[in-house]
Amino acid sequence: MIRPQGNPGDSSLPAPSDPPVPSADQPIHTDCQWPPEFFTQLVENLPEAVLVTSLHNGRIVYCNPKAAQMHGCTSPQELIGSPGSQWMAPDSQEKMRQFALAFGDKSPSGALQLTLRRKDGTCFPAELEVSFLSGPTGKTRCCLNVIRDITWRCRLEENLEKYRAQLLDMVERQTKDLTLANQQLQNEIEQHCRTEIALKRSEHRYRSYLESQKELIARFAENGRLVYANPAFRAFFPNVESYSLAEIQSKLIHPSQKDQIQSLFENCQPPFQTVFLANTRTPSGYRWIEWNIQSVESGHSQSVEYQCVGRDVTRQKELDEEKEELIRGLREISQHIYTI
Repeated sequence: MIRPQGNPGDSSLPAPSDPPVPSADQPIHTDCQWPPEFFTQLVENLPEAVLVTSLHNGRIVYCNPKAAQMHGCTSPQELIGSPGSQWMAPDSQEKMRQFALAFGDKSPSGALQLTLRRKDGTCFPAELEVSFLSGPTGKTRCCLNVIRDITWRCRLEENLEKYRAQLLDMVERQTKDLTLANQQLQNEIEQHCRTEIALKRSEHRYRSYLESQKELIARFAENGRLVYANPAFRAFFPNVESYSLAEIQSKLIHPSQKDQIQSLFENCQPPFQTVFLANTRTPSGYRWIEWNIQSVESGHSQSVEYQCVGRDVTRQKELDEEKEELIRGLREISQHIYTI
């Protein structure tokens, strides 16, 4: 996937250093003590928007660059210190207040859908995963919000609802002529109803998938050794501790893509960011993973590390193909009914 080092004599690369990374025969332990700036860097490089508000005055005390970008700001400092309600639509402000009152000091479960504002005044739908953070005394002090822009998902739901409404309208208009239709038309209507049910089931499966996907996050040192992997990454790749980044490329990428991936990274030199789709071997077989890989400076040395964020898109590809097939079926039925 990534060629971790260049030529030893290349003076353009950072000087070699001794980052606290495990050796080839030393497994990674979950109780390792990482410096605070390491996890700060992880949060700031996440593709998810993270925003923290004070429960004392409702003002924003922290946000990562992704949250600033999502709200149309060029820097997190434009949000920090401002009231959190300033970035919500009026109806969402009351909804958030009732949500907080309902849970008190207990961390809520599930997601909350709100309408948020950008700096230019435009609005967008968002999904928030909310949890409460406690201070040293155990008293709840802050509200942690992980925000996702769900504009694309809402548009998908609107489109599916539009198809369903058009379908029902077509049935209603054709009902007036049912008395003149023959048995063939009746059979086609029954097939049409079965197709509608299949479309609703496909919609439900598609939405369930979108709402349950988890990002795979890992950090590799410049020498290719694993530094950190979250539980989702370890669940996909149980033996990842024994692999270097180069070994992952050779052992986990489908043979048909090895040359393509190797060629992609041979031309990449830090700093860089690349996104690609790879057929990746997992314990359950090959899965299509969309990888977002970027180089970042190590928080505890002058070396470069590589952060990998993966998203399993196998089911999404299958559902897209299924949806297209169903829509083509509906169009053929519609054309036949109009012809009759």
